[in-house]
Amino acid sequence: MTDLMEKLILLAYIEDKGRLTYYASGTIKYGIYAALLMELAKAGKIKLQDKKIILMDKTTVGNELMDEALNVIAQYNKPVRIQSVVFKLSYKLKKITNRIYEAMEAKGIFRQEERRFLLLFPYKQYVMINNSLKRKEEARYREVLLNENTKIEMEDIMTVCLVEALGFRKILFSGDERKAARERAKVIFKGQLRGDFDTDLYMFVIKVAKAVKDSIASSHAAAAGAGAGV
Repeated sequence: MTDLMEKLILLAYIEDKGRLTYYASGTIKYGIYAALLMELAKAGKIKLQDKKIILMDKTTVGNELMDEALNVIAQYNKPVRIQSVVFKLSYKLKKITNRIYEAMEAKGIFRQEERRFLLLFPYKQYVMINNSLKRKEEARYREVLLNENTKIEMEDIMTVCLVEALGFRKILFSGDERKAARERAKVIFKGQLRGDFDTDLYMFVIKVAKAVKDSIASSHAAAAGAGAGV
């Protein structure tokens, strides 16, 4: 079974380049932290109250990363802003993207290889050796945004909102498809989708995704400002 964090990596990965898309390469970890929060909310461990995350149940769920994230949240002992939790997770859960790659390597999806930059500097790269799951996730994502008759599940909503937060939707569609996909994604991301799902969880997903999107935009603006001042 592919979890939400792995789906994000699979959708953002560019096979012929052997890396994540440029749009997500520097921000994928924030999408992963957001995915962890969404999964914890889905499991009934946390929820939003007055725009802050509160702990509902601190018992473990059996997923290593989710349990680590849950432990971080439990240490607050009070309601806390989404951005604060994401920042704390980035401090506590180190090298999270590599950990997910390692989990997928164990499943036979990726293989770690050593490469050299300019034939001198060694670095490690994860190369996809089995693209069947990537193809499956891409097909589902495209179906959700291009076919209005598709029954959308909460997992689909989470995936769409995470991709919107990181801003790499367009790499998954051709020119003629992009407008329809954009409009459908906009409906979902704005909370306007109607269906048989938990509306409180839907609102949680949207607020977490928007908080991460805003945080990424702020960090980009700060970096641009620093560069302009040099």
